Amino acid sequence: MVRDTLVRRGLRLEFATLGWNAVGVPILVIAAIGSRSAAAAGFALDSAIEIGASLVVIWELTEEHPMVDLKLLRNRPYALCVIGTAVSYCAYFCSIVIVPQWLQTAMGYSAIQAGYVTAASALFALFASQASIQLMLRIDARIVATMGGLWVAVCVLVRTLWSTDFDMFHLALIFGLQGLGTNMMQLPLNSMAVNALTQEETAAGTGLLNFVRTMAAAMGAAVALTFWANQQAVSRDALVQSLHADQAASTLSGLGLSPSTQAAYFGALVDRQAATVGMLHTFAVVGVATLITAMSIWLIPHVELKRLRGKRDDVH
Repeated sequence: MVRDTLVRRGLRLEFATLGWNAVGVPILVIAAIGSRSAAAAGFALDSAIEIGASLVVIWELTEEHPMVDLKLLRNRPYALCVIGTAVSYCAYFCSIVIVPQWLQTAMGYSAIQAGYVTAASALFALFASQASIQLMLRIDARIVATMGGLWVAVCVLVRTLWSTDFDMFHLALIFGLQGLGTNMMQLPLNSMAVNALTQEETAAGTGLLNFVRTMAAAMGAAVALTFWANQQAVSRDALVQSLHADQAASTLSGLGLSPSTQAAYFGALVDRQAATVGMLHTFAVVGVATLITAMSIWLIPHVELKRLRGKRDDVH
């Protein structure tokens, strides 16, 4: 009875949000066109996205057999596992998505070379998968997930020591080590989420988990790129102010460089270092977020991995 009341209240809230945004979008569009304001256009786009989200929520709550069963989130262990998976995936993509771009723009790597560096994470993760499963069979899955999260956090924070002097081997090595912890964090969370559900809820629960995980990865990539771009602009301003332009120009003139060549050289050098400093700031934030996520895993109640143990017994 209480749950039905909460669902009805949630539907009223979603209908109110839908109506408010339906009225607001045309007004914001007219304002954006009239004033040529990027901010008004952004608010209009945000309202349009909220309309879509409200329609999806209303549909999912009223449909008898929804594609994404939001009612499963009433299960507290499952809901916390979904949140933990989403946050960890978001942090993972925040830490990985900017590296290939930095390697190609600041370090002069080709797309294939940048791919080799980032692929080291997946290669090492293959070796960690079986070890993670064996550990989950012997100890609490939350301990395994916490160990993996702390390992990933340390690896990301170690990346704040990167510089443009690092070679390809050392960059790939740190990525590979991070891959060991990524599987140790993700596999226990996924296993606990599935085992928190009944047999009938497994299919819908797996679909919801994959949906949230994919959405979190996309959000993480967007947030990381935006934050990196902002930090790059801030770092560039700070580097320009700290340059001793006259002394540097005199040195370069002595090497026979023309004024136009000097300006191009200074611009490329500052952009390269600004991109690196902005990336290091991004790593610091992601590392702290991953550390907090790893410790927050203990908010999840203990979930017995009966299905995983059952499969192990069937094999033997």
